[in-house]
Amino acid sequence: MEPRAVRRVLVAIDDSEASLRAAEFANEFFAELPVEVLVVNATPVSVSWYPGARYGIVAPSGWPQPYQFGDASESDRERLLGDAKEHGRHVVDASGIDGDDTIVDVGDPVEVIRRAADDHDVDLIVVGTSDKGWWGRLLEGSVSNELVKTAHRPVLVVR
Repeated sequence: MEPRAVRRVLVAIDDSEASLRAAEFANEFFAELPVEVLVVNATPVSVSWYPGARYGIVAPSGWPQPYQFGDASESDRERLLGDAKEHGRHVVDASGIDGDDTIVDVGDPVEVIRRAADDHDVDLIVVGTSDKGWWGRLLEGSVSNELVKTAHRPVLVVR
């Protein structure tokens, strides 16, 4: 198999410090290369009832909330898209990354990122990671870990 040049990179962002580090890394690493950058910001809907569990879980206030990946109401969707655009602008501005295209969506971040990577035929997905600990991973999962396992493209995880 011949090596393929990286010509299109997807940088997955959210409102976390880890995604800012990933965007900064991508900006520095690919700055001098002729690479098209696609920025994707996917936001889940936070709920206190987790329908994926067999009998459901009710999380007390103040605990990290599980996510609902189904359809949000139209008003919730518009609010979440507005928040995601604002957070995305902050990360893009702070990192200096020059995204040729930006996608903002509401839903399961892993699904949104994988779909965008496939639709735009990217050569590499760049995503940040942070140490949530076992409890945080149990409640929230790990987008970077799930992408490494399931993406149809190479994934570069920035710590």
